[in-house]
Order: sequence, then structure tokens, then C-alpha cells
Amino acid sequence: MPGGRPTLDPKGKLLAVRLAERHTRFLEQRARRLRISLSEALRQCVEESLHAQQHGVPRARSPNPEER
Repeated sequence: MPGGRPTLDPKGKLLAVRLAERHTRFLEQRARRLRISLSEALRQCVEESLHAQQHGVPRARSPNPEER
């Protein structure tokens, strides 16, 4: 018997990711502000990126070493 509640959007893959401190801080602030889990904050960021990519929104440049 599967655990958890039924969903229309199953999360079938578990990923382990190493993040820089600035990424972790960003996700923690977002999660706290929106009152969601870190996992949900990360999923929302990915969804926003997919949406931008599908609609031709130009990507922001990556920070250079001095900005990191």
C-alpha cells in the first residue's frame, strides 16, 4: 500500500543536490516567505525556469567569481 496522500502530480524521483550557500539561503528565504517546504521552493524555481524557457524569456547571466 503506497504511503502519503493521493496526488495528480506524483513526485517519483528523489534527488540529492549540493548547493552553494547563496542558493541555500535563497531557497530558505523563499520557503519562509511563502510558508512552504524547501522542496516545494525548489520545485517552484524549476517550474518558473521551465515556464520562462518555454515562453522565450532570456536567461539571466550567471554571477562571476567576484559576485559570488
